[in-house]
Formats: sequence, structure tokens, C-alpha cells
Amino acid sequence: MEIPGATKRTRASKPKVRTGCITCKIRRVKCDEAKPRCHRCTSTGRQCDGYLAAVSSVPPSVRAIGGQRQGHEPSQQENRALGFFFRQTAPGLSGFFGQAFWRGCVLHLSISEPAVRYALTSLGTMHEALCRDGVCDPTTFALHSYNKSIRSLAHKGAAGPETAITYLICSIIFTCFEFLRGNVEAAVTHVNSGINILGMVRRQAEVSCSNGSPGGEQIYPSFESNFVETELAPILSTLSIATSEFGSPDHGFFLNPVDANGLFVFSDTFDSVAEARCGLIDLTTALIKARHDYIGASTRAGSSTKLLERLRQDLERWRVKFDDVVRRQQDAWGRRDRDAADVVRIMFLTTRIGTSLCFSDGESAWDSHRAGFEDIVARAEALLSDRNSSREAAQGFSVELGLTCPLHMVAWKCRWPHIRRRGLALVRRLPKRDFIFDSEHYHAVFSRIMAIEEAHLDLPPGTSPEEDTLPPEHVRVHHFYSVPRFELGRNIYAVTFLTKPNGLDREWQYRTEYLNLDTLQSLEAGTTGHMAPVSNPLPDLVRAIMVQGAG
Repeated sequence: MEIPGATKRTRASKPKVRTGCITCKIRRVKCDEAKPRCHRCTSTGRQCDGYLAAVSSVPPSVRAIGGQRQGHEPSQQENRALGFFFRQTAPGLSGFFGQAFWRGCVLHLSISEPAVRYALTSLGTMHEALCRDGVCDPTTFALHSYNKSIRSLAHKGAAGPETAITYLICSIIFTCFEFLRGNVEAAVTHVNSGINILGMVRRQAEVSCSNGSPGGEQIYPSFESNFVETELAPILSTLSIATSEFGSPDHGFFLNPVDANGLFVFSDTFDSVAEARCGLIDLTTALIKARHDYIGASTRAGSSTKLLERLRQDLERWRVKFDDVVRRQQDAWGRRDRDAADVVRIMFLTTRIGTSLCFSDGESAWDSHRAGFEDIVARAEALLSDRNSSREAAQGFSVELGLTCPLHMVAWKCRWPHIRRRGLALVRRLPKRDFIFDSEHYHAVFSRIMAIEEAHLDLPPGTSPEEDTLPPEHVRVHHFYSVPRFELGRNIYAVTFLTKPNGLDREWQYRTEYLNLDTLQSLEAGTTGHMAPVSNPLPDLVRAIMVQGAG
């Protein structure tokens, strides 16, 4: 698939293999590290000779300074914040694919690197405030630690080969801090900063690398480069996707290389679900960029249709490879591995629906994906049924891409009444804060959208329509924008809903309402009673900003 504006990146020469089974080390190939025998060996008829003692996934440059605490003796308040981070924050941030980073690397580096330690202190303090008070107003200590981390980085000077990993890690932590704080613009700035540093690392790595790799296998010039690409880059990419709602992803940032023709270079086979996930993240990024470009284009050129067809072909090619890795490895999986695969499957279903509707202007087109919505909800119900208690979820903080966006899509864009209500119920079971999204806020908004779209049925409160009763196109909500109005109350938001009641080729209609989340929190999912907000217009300035953003 040709990706407009993509950064061309070729594969590098192969480094020494430092992890994996003995056989793969001898063969100098990437091992999938399945236990007790790796699938790379067994699937090709080779004998797997097992594993040596585990080696840390932290790069040597980081391990070299690990344990060398630099003079500073943390205060009791700092120790408390770090303890909270590693007990409460890190498990939620780890999700299904971030264990090595959130529960390993940052812990190791925080011992010796002040910038990382201060950044974690600020994030832990903010998260503890959320759990304690239900809000994320930054404390003086949180902001003080945040600024100390920034100053520590400033003392290092510009990011270079020796400091790139520290800068990248801090960019990720700063982004999470701003997510909790609700500062979208700052979060976007930190994501873009991390992407720019990653681009520098990639350019430096290519200087001494040869091109090409038999079979499209992903290889790296050094262990540090491996760590950056396999641990840090996927996190940056998911953060970039989360912030794409607030700006066009025009940076062409992908996890897999792009060849001279602008085509993704995937391995012939995926060696793990994590590798498959990286490929799907790239396809999702390409889809988002294509949609942004389509909306912003003054003319709808035929190239859009060709790009969409290539996206569909690449997605189907990905699905075949993913089904293959699941088939080869699932017998050796534990519960966590199966759950991780289900999360990736949910991501795929969401991306496939999004791809089919990428250039569609009408809301009724979503109705043809009933089976996909049902599949997403069924898998998410199974995943969330075994998650933490509702109290823990209410305090949680996550950056797991695979559940939040799919369930938001079902709760909003699926108009099949029963499936939609199941999706709404699941939104309330998500962690309190996913990326920038507050689960209670979004549940309230999606519930209000459902009430608006079903109002013409004049049903009694708490009553669901028949399953085949779908709202007509002219009442459906295409977009919405929300602005906090905390001067009117702690949880009051001014929400503007955009509809096209006079036809898809006619002008937008803007309907602004106030929603008080406090009055909605006790309602069951799907209930529409007691949801009528105060219909006062926003101030003209705020309305003008919203209208400009809706174009």
C-alpha cells in the first residue's frame, strides 16, 4: 500500500541475538521465545534446545548505569509517589503489551536517571489524586516534580545518541501526565517531540547499516535500536493514534519499514502477536491519515479510491498472517496470551469497519456492520468480565488501544439497539481514564446521543426499541464536541452535537446542550430518563471555535 508522505525506511543489518532459545541464537535469527519450545524451531522441524537464563530487555547502555544512584536521596513524598506508581499506575499502563517497559525498564532507569524518576513521581502523584479525589487537578508537588524532570533533561542538552532513550521515555511519561491532566495540546506536543527524536535515532542507525533482509524479517543494527523499535516506538505510535482526533497525523510515522514504492514491508510470517499488533497499528495510522486527507481535500480525487483499495488489500494480507500466527502458537498460550490475541482481533475488526467506511459521508452506512459490532462486543465482554473489580476500574489509568476506541465506536456508531446498549455498558467498565478519555464522560455523551437519535420513537424511560428499529439518517449525530464548563459545576460540560436533518448535501445543524455527569452516574446503561440537559447556547466565541473545528 502506498502511503502518501511516509518516511522511507529500509531494514538494517542483523545484530547479535541476545535473547531467545539456544538454537535460534546459534542460527542468529529472531526467536519468538515461546515456552517450553519456540515455535520458530518446531514449525520448521528443528529441535529447540531450550533457553539459557533470562536476559534483561533493558539496553546495555541503560543497564550500565542501572543501580548507580546519582547522589539524590528521594524524599518521603517522592518515595510514596514512586511506590504508588509501581503498585497502581504501572499495571494499568502495561495493558497486554507494555509489561517490559512500564514494569521493567522505567523502574530500572528511575534508579539512576533523575529525569525519569521525577517524571514518574509527577505521574504517580497525579494518578493517586485521581484515585483519592476522583479528579486530576495537579498538585503543587506533581507540577514541581514535572518541572524538575524537564530541567534535568535541559541540563543534558539536545537529544543525542547517548541520551535519546532517556528523552523518548520522558516524552512518553510526560504524555501520560498530560492525558491525566486533560491538557490535549501539551500531550500532542510531547508525542510529536518523541516522534522527532525517534526519527533522529532511525536516521543515525541507517548511516552504518546495509539494506535488505531475506524474507522481510525485521532486524536492527544494535540492541539499543531493537529496544527503541520494539518497546518505545509502539507506545509512541498508540499515543499518536489517540491524539490524532485533535490533529492530522501528517508525520508519516510507522513501525514497519516502507520500501521505495511506499509499501509496508511486513515479515513473511509474524513471529508473535506483538509483532502482528505493530503491523495493525501501522494500518490504523494509515487509515486515520487517509481519512484526515480525504476530509481536508478540496476535491475528492480518484486516488482516494485507489488508496482505500490498497488499504483493504493490506488489511486482508495482515489478517491471513495473524490467523497463521494464532494457529501456530495458540496451543502453548496461557490466559493472558489468549486475551492479548483477542484485543488485537478487536482492533482488527474495528479497523476493518473503519476502512470500509473511510470515505463514507452518511451515518446509515454503519448499519451494514452488525456482525462486526456483535463480534467486538462479545469479545470485549469476555475480556472485561475477568478484569479488576469495578472500584479498581473506576480508579484505573490505561493507554491500551485495543478496547477504548472499539467500544466508543460501538456505543456511538452502532444503532442496533441491543448491541449498542451492551457497548454502552462496557464503556462504563473501562478504566476511569483511557488516554485523554474519561470513561464516565464518554458514557454520558454516548447515552445522550442515543437518546437524541431515539427520541422520535417516544418510548417510556428505560425502554429499548425493537432490535430492527433503526433511527433515520436525518436524526443521527455525525460528530460532537465538548467543552468543560466547571464554573457552572464540577462535572458540567457544554456538548455540541452535529446532525444533517435536511440531507447529507445540506448544511450542518449545531445543537448545544449542557450535560451534568453527576446526574447521569447512577443511571444504568441505556436508560434515557432524567437526561434532558439545560439547552442554553454556548458563548458566541466558543461556538465559533466549534464551528471552525467541525468543517
